[in-house]
Amino acid sequence: MELQDVLWPSGQDNQPGTLAEVLYANDEDIETWPELPAAPATDAEYVTIVSDFTMKAGKFFSKLYITHETGEVKSTRQGETDSGNYKHAFDFSHPGNKDAVEAFIRKTTNMRGVFIVTEVDGTVRAVGNKKFPGRVESMEKTSGKETSGGRKQVFSIYSYGVSAAPKFAGVAPLPV
Repeated sequence: MELQDVLWPSGQDNQPGTLAEVLYANDEDIETWPELPAAPATDAEYVTIVSDFTMKAGKFFSKLYITHETGEVKSTRQGETDSGNYKHAFDFSHPGNKDAVEAFIRKTTNMRGVFIVTEVDGTVRAVGNKKFPGRVESMEKTSGKETSGGRKQVFSIYSYGVSAAPKFAGVAPLPV
């Protein structure tokens, strides 16, 4: 492992946040999970999945709307000395109380899967992997208290990995 300088050029753009649409899939629908390279040769290979998800026949990723400025992907180092790894979290809100979102809540409560999240700058991240699929850690549904408040669901999805939530440059198949 060769270490290199890690610098930050003055004036570089660094807008935070995620886009308002994410993709998700149940692990039972995934035939082949893409993974980080086993023997990375470049910095990009250490942090980027470049292969595609292969889905079982007739299965695809689904789209999920999230409320603007509520999506956040976080990675936190955990573990004892010489046993470090990362917990990934994807937190977001979805509005309303329509049947589709309430069914999503029920279907994903114990689902194992993956969430593909695009950051504002175009970086795409995968939360969930073959060894540690993404799971719902918490979900809070509220009717809201005040007319100026929010009627919404607040979710936290988690997974684990050897790095921060990896970048994803492959394909997550959608229905045509």
